[in-house]
Amino acid sequence: MTGSDRDRQPRWRHSDRVAHVESPGRVALASLSDLAAPPMLLTDTAAAIWVLLDGSRDLDAVVTALAGAFEVEESEIRGEVIAFIDDLAARDLIVQA
Repeated sequence: MTGSDRDRQPRWRHSDRVAHVESPGRVALASLSDLAAPPMLLTDTAAAIWVLLDGSRDLDAVVTALAGAFEVEESEIRGEVIAFIDDLAARDLIVQA
């Protein structure tokens, strides 16, 4: 991937319409725009991805950080990270930074 391709990757951040509480290895989320939606509890890798989605990292940086933290190959987790980010975005829990 070239530098210009990487610059075009979206960076994600937490939506202003979500309340979250972080504790080691866990994150609880509640949508403020859909009060009927049940809260979500993220653990382990899902919680780690949430923390990494701070608006400063693109997809490659999130995958690299997560792979390093959990000592796995980037190629092993990339698809799952993309699917999880897509799910969070579909629920309006994250937005592009």
